[in-house]
Amino acid sequence: MKVLFLIISLFFCFSSHWVLGQFSTESDSSAEHYVRTVLMGEGVELRNVIFLGKKGSLGKFEADSSLFGMSEGLILTTGNVKGAQGPNDSPKKTTLSILPQSGRARKMVRNGDKDLNAISTEPTLDNAILQIEFVPKNEELQFNFIFASEEYLEFCGSKYNDIFAFFLSGPKIQKTNLAVLPDGKTPVSVNTINHKNNPEYFRRNDFIDRKKKSAKSIEKKQNKLGIDPQLNNSIQFDGMTTTLTASYKVIPNQVYRIKIAIADASDQSFDSAVFIEGGSFSSTGDLEQEIVEEIKKVEMEAPPIKPPSSNKEVIKELQLHYDTDAIHLADSSLRQLNTFIDDWKNCGDCRIEIVGHTDNSGTQTYNLELSLKRAQSIYDYFLKSGLSKDQLKLDGKGADAPISDNNSPKGKALNRRVEIRIIEQ
Repeated sequence: MKVLFLIISLFFCFSSHWVLGQFSTESDSSAEHYVRTVLMGEGVELRNVIFLGKKGSLGKFEADSSLFGMSEGLILTTGNVKGAQGPNDSPKKTTLSILPQSGRARKMVRNGDKDLNAISTEPTLDNAILQIEFVPKNEELQFNFIFASEEYLEFCGSKYNDIFAFFLSGPKIQKTNLAVLPDGKTPVSVNTINHKNNPEYFRRNDFIDRKKKSAKSIEKKQNKLGIDPQLNNSIQFDGMTTTLTASYKVIPNQVYRIKIAIADASDQSFDSAVFIEGGSFSSTGDLEQEIVEEIKKVEMEAPPIKPPSSNKEVIKELQLHYDTDAIHLADSSLRQLNTFIDDWKNCGDCRIEIVGHTDNSGTQTYNLELSLKRAQSIYDYFLKSGLSKDQLKLDGKGADAPISDNNSPKGKALNRRVEIRIIEQ
């Protein structure tokens, strides 16, 4: 038995595929292989792939999607991909890898990248640069990503933040950074997304010193900080963003290049990483119009509104849809709500049920909280419009009641909704 245990131990020590808990990484294949077999989605023709970086700084990850928000994809890091493995047992994980032997790659890793240096407050090093040349077949380029770092929370608000960007170049586009918040202008970084700034896009995963602490005390601290225990046991990084989407309008059948780049700033301490969801690098038609048409189809196929009866039937139903991780209403939604309130006034003795929903990105706990926040925003609007609390019922279902599949951006968009019903008392 001791011999068998030794053999198994040696296998895991020397294998290039590291597995622990619900998150695993590997880095034993070429950049082109990972891009072609993991990253590429629908509507994109791959032309060329170039990677510049330290050995082990590019690889593939697999995860529990309900835990991490993605089931698999590419990981690009300032350290080594195995450094992303949990549990979170270090407040400042730093994985020093071997520099490339010579040439342009070695110089770039040591001296930084000029494009990253241009947007960083400090000189960059430990660069990992993945350049992809591709041809989109449709007008909307998009992919999903998560940024994570050991610099949370120690360096929030400082100038020593690691830097990353998605530089897109092509017809009438010159190095536009797609790594921005849904507002289209705020760059994603430790300073712009954290427990104080844009917290709706942030997930805490703080290092907790487990020495001489009971499981109960550890769990108590995790709950106090809002940390998912399973995430804390699976991922090393002290904080990360929720799943975000990078997108840009492109010209179909033209050649584009994207430079996916990440680097340490000032020094090589404290690893950071960017995760890109497998199969999400794609180009589609006008996604917004597709969603509108799909919603209309759902509404047309819905049963007609029934008149009031003694069975407390649904008098009217409304669905409002949301961007990824959003909880606030668009102006068009407010207009629909005002019309809905008028219908309620004409109903007589009726109440309103408000139920929030999400897609399947993020953990179960996060999705439940997000769905409740969405429903709460409608609830608050109704209160301001003159309805009383006893006329309203609030609920959140998280991702447990989808109306479409979660395997496509369009399906996810349909599931990000709040359902509002006028029901006879």
